[in-house]
Amino acid sequence: SHQTPTNEELMREHWRGRNQNGSTVGSTTQKVLIPRIHIHKGLPWSIDVGGGFGQEPYTKATLISGYGQWTFFEAFALPAFALRGSYSRLMALATTDASNLAFEGVASYGFLRLMTIYGAIGTQRDQIRVRSGSGYGTMLSLGDHESTSVQRILIGRTRSIGLQFQVLPPFWVLAAEAKTSTNGDLSYLAKLSLGL
Repeated sequence: SHQTPTNEELMREHWRGRNQNGSTVGSTTQKVLIPRIHIHKGLPWSIDVGGGFGQEPYTKATLISGYGQWTFFEAFALPAFALRGSYSRLMALATTDASNLAFEGVASYGFLRLMTIYGAIGTQRDQIRVRSGSGYGTMLSLGDHESTSVQRILIGRTRSIGLQFQVLPPFWVLAAEAKTSTNGDLSYLAKLSLGL
């Protein structure tokens, strides 16, 4: 679940790009739900890698992501500490492309043999490009020309906290996470994992 921009006119243009008669599809709610699938693989040297794919049902906006994590400290009955880098990209919207590059420090602690609480603090770089003009199906006035492209780079800090619970040990794990950033982004993640 991601918080959408407060500019509803921009959101309506994304819907109009998929529904050519100019009307909106659904409602311009302030939250967007994106179902995603992730693949995660642990490697030697305490390194994990993973990737993900998701698609928003109405606009068909596609989100791809990848990450790598190095756990540099892990011991019995003590917190674990790791460094993580990730990249994600949002594509296929009518007027907007966005990418995100993030680096985080992560701490986690397991208790009661079934639960793990974790938190992360880091920095992220968001790159957003908005296209305007009749050629893109939008009449937003972002410049003096008939067709233009505006690009912004935003750098900010992030904080997240989550709880992981082993539903059916050792294979099924349920997790919930909340993440905020100084850019004003707010997102929630609920994840059901199957270990093979």
